[in-house]
Parts: sequence; C-alpha cells; structure tokens
Amino acid sequence: MFGPPLSRPITSADVEYAFRRMATAAIQAQYGGYYYGLIEGLEAPSEATEMPADITGIETPDDKTIIFHLTRLSLDFVFLMAMPATSPMPEEVAGCFMEAGTYGRYLIPSGPYMYEGTDALDPSSCEALAASGPIAGFDPEDHSYFVRNPDYDPATDDPAVRANYVDRITIDLNTNVQDISPRSAPVSWMAPSAPATRRPMSSSPTPPTRHCSRCSRQTPTTARCTSP
Repeated sequence: MFGPPLSRPITSADVEYAFRRMATAAIQAQYGGYYYGLIEGLEAPSEATEMPADITGIETPDDKTIIFHLTRLSLDFVFLMAMPATSPMPEEVAGCFMEAGTYGRYLIPSGPYMYEGTDALDPSSCEALAASGPIAGFDPEDHSYFVRNPDYDPATDDPAVRANYVDRITIDLNTNVQDISPRSAPVSWMAPSAPATRRPMSSSPTPPTRHCSRCSRQTPTTARCTSP
C-alpha cells in the first residue's frame, strides 16, 4: 500500500515501472548494472535513450504477479530484487521527475514510516506536485524527519524484518567540513619494527584453476514473484 498522499494499493505495474526507469538515460540509475543484460530486453541506456513503453523480459499478468525472464541463471536474483532500485514507484508521481535525484524529494512511502510532510503533496498533476513540494521532512544536505505512515499495516509485513515501535525519527546532518574536521579522531600510522619475512617461492607452483566453458552457457530461467 502506498502511503499519503496516494493511499492506494501497490501493483505489479509499479514494480515494472521502476525497471523501466532504469532503462532511461536521464535517470542515471545507480544500480542498473546489476540488471542490464540479466533481464531480457533490459540494456544499459545510451545518452539519448528515453523510457521504454515496456521491457520484453517482464510480464505483469495481474496486479499481484510479476514474471521476470532472465538471460542466464542468477542464483542471487532474489537478493537483487531487494535492492533500492527495484522498489515500487507510482508512475503518477515519479513520472513527473525524470532527472537524476529529483524524485527523492517527492518520495511516496510504502513502509512503516514516511518523510514528515509527505501528506502535504498534491498529486493531482505534475504542476501541483512541484508547487506543493518538496517534502519538508527531507533535505539531503540538512535533515531527515520520519513519522508513521498511517496507511501501513503491520499485518502485511514481517516483524522480524521491519517494525514501527517509535512514533518519530529525527536525523539532523552537519555537512560543514569546518565543523566536522576538528571532531575527527586523529589517525596514527605505525611502521613495522622489522621487515616482513619472505617465504621462498615453491618450485612447483599451484596450477591455475580451470574454468569449464559450459559454466558460461547457462540456460535462461524465469523468476515469478507473486504477492499474497
């Protein structure tokens, strides 16, 4: 469930949209390299690449199911799906911010907390969003203020992974180098008292590891993710 101001269910299309953004040059996706060439049809964008209408290796047969067609076996694909870049994004909001770093100031929550002031955004149009933002509770150079997401339902989550015990989280940043440097602990370097002893090279070096050519010719696989 997306939190305020959308307060609507998250669908498989919201996850697919996150991958389509990765294929867009202007977004400059930081984690794209993990997925380019792994998911069929998802390639690193060139400088002029605009957002594709779809990705051939991603299917969304219904609102709760997304199917990924991979070009090779990927034993860590489930872990890759936990990266921030794969988080569901509402196109009606994120689509208004198509340059790197801009959507973060208008981020729509889906977890137990949200940036303070997110509910003040007006998602009726891109113009209304820009006029009502950015979110007051987040400034990447000054602070991050979190409050409870009223649309979050703990019953839909795993308490061993996420919980919302406190009502508010306040993080204030000090990015002034003049303030930070004097508080940094000095670092001292100690030279070794004696040179390290070198062991003689063996006359019979370990033979190089052989790599079977079949390891790089893995058959494509399909990952199917379905929410309850």
